[in-house]
Amino acid sequence: MLANEWVTSEGAGAWLQIQCPASVRIWKIRLRGRASGSERITSWNIAGSTGGAFTTLITSTTTLGSTAQEFSVNAAAAYSIYRLNVVAAEPTNTGISHFQIFTRNI
Repeated sequence: MLANEWVTSEGAGAWLQIQCPASVRIWKIRLRGRASGSERITSWNIAGSTGGAFTTLITSTTTLGSTAQEFSVNAAAAYSIYRLNVVAAEPTNTGISHFQIFTRNI
């Protein structure tokens, strides 16, 4: 495992979130799986919240491999928390090495 990777043994049901100091509206995300190219997330979603319930913004079955991938997000609202939820993954130490959000002016 690289020091800059987020890794979990939980697999499906695991999550990782970015909490912003203020609510922002996003239009794109960039994700990259583990540098090894194995132990990949195979199904996932991104959800947003302002501290209460989460709203799903994008759902995908695109496997997150060792190359960064960008995904468009049409967030109708601004949120202060953006969460990557793992829906399905390869066994053992599933993880990612890059999770970036792109904001737009509100």
